[in-house]
Amino acid sequence: MEKSEKTEAKPAEPAQQATAGQPAAAPKKNNTLVVILVVLGILLLCCGGGALAVYLVTKRAVDTVTDTLANPTSVSDLINNVVDDALNTDNSSGAFGKLVADWPSDVPLMSKDEILYSGSQTQEDGSKLYSVSYNVSKTVAEVTSYYKSEMPNNGWTLDSESTLFGATLSYKKGNNEAVIYSLEGDGGKTLVTLSVTVK
Repeated sequence: MEKSEKTEAKPAEPAQQATAGQPAAAPKKNNTLVVILVVLGILLLCCGGGALAVYLVTKRAVDTVTDTLANPTSVSDLINNVVDDALNTDNSSGAFGKLVADWPSDVPLMSKDEILYSGSQTQEDGSKLYSVSYNVSKTVAEVTSYYKSEMPNNGWTLDSESTLFGATLSYKKGNNEAVIYSLEGDGGKTLVTLSVTVK
């Protein structure tokens, strides 16, 4: 007579281990949510929300630029707008290829034929800073000689002079200052850069 074997029911394994190889979804989601909330909480507590705001603004800017770069017409418009905004603001103006309209009349240019850039900007103390860069078919020695002659004729006094990496002349006229830097380039041309502060 055969003995009947008793089959004992094994306790059910936890649901998350029921299927081998499958991670439990709920705990991971909860962990991710907790991490996100902790990071946001730290940002808000430590930085007053500033870091979070910077992140959100930066992300939006990156998304905008990415979308813009996908469209060649938008890229051209973007460049034009950036250049225009950079050169012309409430307290500054600038132009490529020409001299700004209010350039100081007592600071001469050796030539206006090849102006690269010129600009002006009003400083916080009310003074005005002017700058111009241009090429001229002369040597550094000729440029230096020109300004050493013309600046005194316009009431400027030589304050200092340097021949390190080209030539630099510094002039004063009352409270106003002017710095002239010249450096020989290619093709027999010299790049001349002037910076004038009018107070």
